[in-house]
Amino acid sequence: MVATMYVDTSKSIQNGKVYTRALLRESYREKGKVRHRTIANISKCSDKEIQAIKHGLKINGDLRGDKHTIYEGGTNVPFMISWPGKIEEGSVSENMINLLDIFATVCDITDGELPQSKEIAPDSYSFLQALVQGENEQPRTSMVTADARGMHAIRLGEWKYIDDTPPENFPESRMNQLKDFKPQLYKLSDDPGEKHNLYTERPEIVEELSAELNRIREAEYTR
Repeated sequence: MVATMYVDTSKSIQNGKVYTRALLRESYREKGKVRHRTIANISKCSDKEIQAIKHGLKINGDLRGDKHTIYEGGTNVPFMISWPGKIEEGSVSENMINLLDIFATVCDITDGELPQSKEIAPDSYSFLQALVQGENEQPRTSMVTADARGMHAIRLGEWKYIDDTPPENFPESRMNQLKDFKPQLYKLSDDPGEKHNLYTERPEIVEELSAELNRIREAEYTR
């Protein structure tokens, strides 16, 4: 069975039933059999960062930005999963995944394949093999992210490009919110804190990532 637990919510689904976090903890503590037939994954997501930051906590470490922003502090979050007997305890992967990929991974675990219709989970990739075999497979080669306003960024390899194209149908009355928004390029392997904008220095990388971003925007599906 699969239980997905988001740390800022009070409920989760397991075996078709809704459980509170307290009940899930109780099940895991006192009913070991639940743990051994349940895949549990936890993805960090919290609305408490403003209060924490005010009290001096570096909630995202050295990453720039926080929730709802286009920067790594708003999109690069931990993903933890427990599957006794299948996933090596304490193992770590640097693979880039998206919460969208949970759908394809669960399909891979249960039915062995995604539905044929590309209208279902059009951008979901399975990361099952990386989990159970420890292989550094990277089915997802790129990832598009967005901030709360709908501005897009794309990660491809060690590079991240933040586009300055206003979102489609963005209200004219709100365009002033984007007047100071500039295109940006960061080499995350050297600059995970996104401090050094290389947009003007590496136009060939900008061109490559911009083309890939537009291809994904125009595609009906990517998987």
